Amino acid sequence: MENYEEEIDRSKLVIEINTWKPKGKKEILCESEKQIFRVYFDKAFKNPELKVYNDFIVKKASFEPHLAKNAKYINYFINVFDPENELITAYLKLKTAIDKYKMFTIKNPYELRTLVYDFIFTPTMQDKIWRLVERNYVDDIEHRSTKSKKETNDETNERDYLESLEFDNHDIRILLSISFGMKIICPVLFHYFTVNEIKPKDIATRNGIGIVYDFYKPLFDIFSKDVNMSNKLFIYVKWKIIAVKYLNERSFNQRAIYGDDYQLLIEYMLKKEIIADNMIKYKFNQEWDPKMKRYKENRIGLHKSILKHQTHYYLKLSFEKTLTEMTNTKGSDGLSASDKMDMNMGSLDSGMIDMAAININLTLEKLCKDIDIPIVEEELQYYRDHLYPSDIQVYMVRSFFARMFMSYRDELLLDRRQYNNLLLLLKKELLLDAGYDYDEYGKYTVLPYILTGNI
Repeated sequence: MENYEEEIDRSKLVIEINTWKPKGKKEILCESEKQIFRVYFDKAFKNPELKVYNDFIVKKASFEPHLAKNAKYINYFINVFDPENELITAYLKLKTAIDKYKMFTIKNPYELRTLVYDFIFTPTMQDKIWRLVERNYVDDIEHRSTKSKKETNDETNERDYLESLEFDNHDIRILLSISFGMKIICPVLFHYFTVNEIKPKDIATRNGIGIVYDFYKPLFDIFSKDVNMSNKLFIYVKWKIIAVKYLNERSFNQRAIYGDDYQLLIEYMLKKEIIADNMIKYKFNQEWDPKMKRYKENRIGLHKSILKHQTHYYLKLSFEKTLTEMTNTKGSDGLSASDKMDMNMGSLDSGMIDMAAININLTLEKLCKDIDIPIVEEELQYYRDHLYPSDIQVYMVRSFFARMFMSYRDELLLDRRQYNNLLLLLKKELLLDAGYDYDEYGKYTVLPYILTGNI
């Protein structure tokens, strides 16, 4: 239909999920209060003893406004599409399994996931969720009004055209169905976390993605129907990340040196930032933008905004040095990166030796002053002529003074005279600590002689 926009004024369409209100307290079967998602099992099953299971605790302060919206959506779903109370019955089974029978701990989260999908997402429940989406999705992202074309520039039109190629109305219905499934799972999952004092990152999988994604992933298989939605989202995210990589090649190359490849970034953005953290926040169309002639709720626009901000934070990471990958490929000067590193290693080693020499001299001077035990030249010369220390003796002396030198490596550069100086300081301090000059106990002191004897 060419005049479709003229025939349907979408700004005046009634979206039932936003306008529906319970007629009385008996239709309030689900609501939220701050970080509590409350299902009235006692009211639904007319059994006051079930009241103890009513509250699901969702300890995620930033999620409170979304939890309130989810509770409103789910209460509407139960009253309008689920008069058989399939969802409430499934919730009760899962709540008693977690609270009463303590069936799930940090050791078996995937057993809980299996139970969630067995109890909740039955064929009839899947059909009810799909019917809810069909009834309440009134947008048309494939349609572009002639007036809107004239009011926007070519670049905007091209962008809208590309997005309409990537996702159509059927795709958005699938995404909304998946999102609604997440809204249903969320109270059970986060209550399980709270009861067992688990942080989602405690059960992290590869690339820090976490257990939340694993709980939501089966929803793509359930609701995708004839579309591989998981792959479609992957292609969308990949296209956006590659575009950012093209403009910030140097930053991405530096991250790659540390093993942070852009393919890992694509996986993280898709599974963590979009699926695990934000798809649950989808809303049904509610606010009409008279200027743009479309609804403000834009799921693909949400994805774009998330990727824009997260890649911005990703690129803000700064390095102390400008990293360069070591390769054997020669440049215009006939030298490879490996050649240049070899040329600079000599000056680097020389600088380290100079710094170590300064540290040794300053530390020795401070030790002689702090310990304040006189050492004469004859003593140093005696040990120089007669002592042949073993590896274990040298190791023990170095270990004792390592803390003072702040670096065991610097002690490896001690010359013979400096080593003997340290040895005599240590020997005399040990003898004094043992009371050698004052009582018979000194006769049994052996460690100083072990350190200074030929063994």
